[in-house]
Amino acid sequence: MLISNAMRFGTDIFGSQTTTPGGGSTPEVTLVKSARLEAKQPLDATNLTHIDGFQIEGTAPAGTDRRFLFKVDDTIYKFFNGSPRAYSGDGSLANILAYGNTSDDLAAVTDLSSWLGKEIYPIIALTAPYDSDFPTVKLSLKTHTTTDALSKSLYSAVTKLEGDNPKIADVNADFVTEGQATCTVNIRLYQNGAWTSWLPLNEAQNQSVTFFQIRIVLKVVDIGEDSAQINAVTIRYTTGEAPVSGDVAELFTPYLDFEVPLQTAYLVVKHKRLIDSTIDADVSFLPAPAHRERYQLGISSGSKESFSLPDTQIDHSTLQVFVDGELTNDFDFNLEVNEVTLNAPRDSAVAVSYDYNCGAEVWLPMSRSSDQQPNSDDDFYSSRFALSTTLDNYSKAAVRIKFTRTSGTQPSTVLGVATGKVQQYALPHRMTKLYVTGGVDYSYDQDSNILTLVATAGKTVKFSGNWQGEQHAATGFVAGFAL
Repeated sequence: MLISNAMRFGTDIFGSQTTTPGGGSTPEVTLVKSARLEAKQPLDATNLTHIDGFQIEGTAPAGTDRRFLFKVDDTIYKFFNGSPRAYSGDGSLANILAYGNTSDDLAAVTDLSSWLGKEIYPIIALTAPYDSDFPTVKLSLKTHTTTDALSKSLYSAVTKLEGDNPKIADVNADFVTEGQATCTVNIRLYQNGAWTSWLPLNEAQNQSVTFFQIRIVLKVVDIGEDSAQINAVTIRYTTGEAPVSGDVAELFTPYLDFEVPLQTAYLVVKHKRLIDSTIDADVSFLPAPAHRERYQLGISSGSKESFSLPDTQIDHSTLQVFVDGELTNDFDFNLEVNEVTLNAPRDSAVAVSYDYNCGAEVWLPMSRSSDQQPNSDDDFYSSRFALSTTLDNYSKAAVRIKFTRTSGTQPSTVLGVATGKVQQYALPHRMTKLYVTGGVDYSYDQDSNILTLVATAGKTVKFSGNWQGEQHAATGFVAGFAL
């Protein structure tokens, strides 16, 4: 007998009910403690072959009560004579306490074959007088299997991805198995107001999602010899995309003022390995700007009008507009002529604050000091860039990272001579269209870029087609600046 998926319940939520003992006319108020608990994690029967009933533990002090219903496939069930039947009650606290199954009812259940392959969610109602200890419950399944396989299912908490429009980049599971043991990891996503089914991890890639949950199934065959251990499940996601033009994507950092002269820039970009794709970087230095604070533009006429700013090379990101001393966002700014346009109340004073004389933006190419070096602690790579200049009194800086995907046509190229057995070749490019000649049966894995084939011995095998660089995927970068 295997007992698993134990769940414990207990609470102290007070309610009240009015009774009239003995039919008298004087009402008596009796305080009771009661709770309705609906399991968030199921009793998992998805990988079981036999369910022999329920194992019920816990305490039920005198005067307390424990009642049960169950939800399977969004239908509520109650046991009648040891068999589950769809239940028509509303499943409220009072309804369950009045009509739900007792512990004795569940103890009489000896066969749950109709729920094999299902996820079983208990709904439990507990009640006790105010002066009594509260009942507790530990509920699990009694199972056996016709094979030597034993499994355990683990569930993560439902987790929210923060940010605007989060999109999953990838999900990776780190686990260790020995012998015939297996570890299966799935994910489900909350999309458009509903949960998906349990998906393989790779099917979550590029999915927009707000909430997700992980399920892990550990399974062994030979007890004492096999083992399965899950170390971590890692999910990477984005909350925005780089502006893309054709096969070029560019990422820009905002300008930061370090308030000291800068002449040197360093950059490290962490990314997936790139095939036929490149990463380039530029840096822009700007001089320390001048600043105007609440500069008076004039008095409003009460109609929509424009005010010219007296300076050039204005950093519009620092522009603030004030009407009678109050900050307002109800204005337009023309970058070409440096004008502020707004409709302010008549005779109100209009003032502005901004940085100016910021210098012209010039992007300087950074030299690549290392290209796609593998990281020692994960499956990613790092590319490093640097640049030294002789600029004077430039204290602001920003970097631009440019990703470029190349593409081309692969002419007919000899791979080798067939042996009549299975052969594998690592192709030089990631093929989007592939032709293989020489009487070949073949398959091509685009993820690994491996061509597997079988051809008549002695035949010359050739391939051709079209290729395209790998999609860019940067997970982070660090920029540093110095004198």
